[in-house]
This record gives sequence, structure tokens and C-alpha cells, in this order.
Amino acid sequence: MGTKKGCQPSTFKCMRADMSIGILKELITSERRVIANPETVKALCDLGYVVIVEGGAGEAINISDQEYMLAGANISDAETIWNNCDYIIKYKAPIPEEYNRIQEDQHIFAIFHAEDNEDLIRILLEKKVTAVSLEFCHDGNSFCLAKAGGAMAGRIAAIYALYHSLLPSGRAGKIICNDKSINPVTNALIIGSGNVAKAAAKTFIENGCEVTFLVSGERSLDKLKTEMFDFDFNAYINEPKRLTEMLKVADIVIGAILISTYDTPTMISEDMVISMKRGSILIDATAGYGPGYIETFAHNTNLRDPYFYLHDVMHIKIDNLPAAAPISSVAYANEVYRPYLIECFQHIQSSGIMSETFRNGMITENGEVTHSVIKHHQEILQWNF
Repeated sequence: MGTKKGCQPSTFKCMRADMSIGILKELITSERRVIANPETVKALCDLGYVVIVEGGAGEAINISDQEYMLAGANISDAETIWNNCDYIIKYKAPIPEEYNRIQEDQHIFAIFHAEDNEDLIRILLEKKVTAVSLEFCHDGNSFCLAKAGGAMAGRIAAIYALYHSLLPSGRAGKIICNDKSINPVTNALIIGSGNVAKAAAKTFIENGCEVTFLVSGERSLDKLKTEMFDFDFNAYINEPKRLTEMLKVADIVIGAILISTYDTPTMISEDMVISMKRGSILIDATAGYGPGYIETFAHNTNLRDPYFYLHDVMHIKIDNLPAAAPISSVAYANEVYRPYLIECFQHIQSSGIMSETFRNGMITENGEVTHSVIKHHQEILQWNF
């Protein structure tokens, strides 16, 4: 292609925009992750694409520009990447400071979480962006790309609970570990049975907790017992009476249901939270929109200010838990994402369209909302497009 690796932004020219992929540095405060590590960049370069990485994109997790260049990437600045690349891949959705850089008919792959972001959807529609929300990508069996973030979120949610059981932030005042001589019995209640729930459970079990799952039905129960065969736990179908009683004795509660949004029925009411132990910890690990199924979450928390207390119960609802461990999260996410990205860009080369997995994650195309979940929120939030 005649491009020079490591060239200065002022001299960079992308000769075939439809064959170029841009990797951007994230601008969100406390977000240190980068969507593609050098191994993934090399795989995309090996397909024949020009890959342009923003300078410093990986420095917060100890990946240097030199490593990206050795993998075959060009290094440039954000403006050049936005202006020249047809395909933009990033961790999080563009933020308002980036809206004016989005180009007409551009393709953007990101974890959009756009269900309550009317302004972003409007921009995507106005600029006829083909937007793929990675958490919606489905390979016919599962939301295959969500596996990475879910597993990390579950592990980190459990670690937060273990840490905040200590003083001064926590009120339980105990160490939770696998040494029974110093660790009183700790009851961890997990609502859900997906990737987040299983990852949290494994962390709790490894640290000596008594774990109980409440799941949606017999099918989920059977699947959980098969997938967690090597671990000791209790599991039951989630019924209101059982949930009410178990909340009263739980030291830690992890909410890990798949869908939680503005019109999701309340599962855990304020009265149920009042009945919980003083100093217990309640974490909404999947962090949906609005209060969702847990009535007492009037607002989210964040990595800098991770909790609040209500009725003597610690509440944690952080929508980017994997960002608390960016090095681990990037390494694991790339192991999960890489084969699907390779498949997608091979498909683009051979047929001109994305793979079915990525098309299943598409939320806008040609000025239209294309995904049912976004359409649902457009209706319940009364967006006027």
C-alpha cells in the first residue's frame, strides 16, 4: 500500500479507506483498555488490511507504540484515524467530544450500550453509520463476544465484595478466605446463571464462601449444574418467597440477570433490602438501565466512587467493572474477540459484507435503527427520530 509505519500524522495518507481499520485510544475517564492488542493487530494486518493505531493507545496497560509497529500497524493521531478509516474499532461507544469526527457511512465496532443514549443514536442515524454493538454479537449459540466482559465483571464483582467486607469501607468487618479457622461462614447469593454469575460464584467458592444460585427455570438449573460440575454450591429456581427468605441471611448478593432496563419488573424491592443484614453487600453486576430489577439502585456508582449505603446495605452498580483490571481484561477479551474479528474481516474481503455474527450485533445501518433492543428503548423512552 506504500504507507510508512510510524509516519507522522501530518504525512499519513490512507490509500484505500475501505481496506483500513482504525484502533483508537479511549477518552472516557478511568478507561485504560484498548480494544486490540498487538496479536490481534498482527492478525488483521496479515489479512491485508492497513491497521492504524492511535499513538499511546496501549500505554496505560504497558503496550508501546513500538509493539504495535512491530505487529504491522501504522501509528497516527485520532483525527487522522477518524478521517481516513472506514472501520473504527474501539472499546466504548464514541462520547460527545468524538461525535463531530464520525464520518458519513463509517463502520464503528464498539461496546455501545446505547439503549439509553438518544444523542448517540441520533448521530449514528444522521451520519448513516453502520454501528455494531459487540455485546449483541451472536454466533447462533450465544452472545459470543459478551463472554469476555461478563466473566471479568463477575470475577471483579466478587473481588469488590470480598474487599468491601473489610473496614473501613465495609461494615461486616471480616476477612473472607478459604481458611475456616479465621473465616466465619459467608453466604453469597447469586441471582442468575450466565457468564457473570458463574464467574462470581467461582471466585466466592475459591475463597471459602457458601454459594447459592437462584435461576430462572429448570433448563437454566440443569445447564448450570452441568457447567459447574466441579464446584460445590446450591441452586434453586428463583421464586419470590425463596428470594425473600434468602436475602435475609445473605452476606453478599450479586445480581447477574441478563436483561435489566427501565421496564424490567422489580425483583428486589426496597422492603426486601430493608430486611437484609446490616453491613451486607448488594451488587448489580450486570448494571442495566434505570433501577431495573433492584428498586434501591436510584443511580449507578463508578470505579472512583464505587458504593453508597442505603438501609445499612452497601450498594455497588458499576457499568464498566472490567475496566478495574484493564491488563487482564484486554488480554482475555482479545483471546475471545480475535477469531471472530478475523472471520468478520475475511468475510468483508470475500463478499463485501460482515459475518453473520457481527451483523447480528448491528444497531444502525443506512440511517435506520436495526436492532430490536434499541427499537424497544426507542419506544419506551419515546425518542423522536
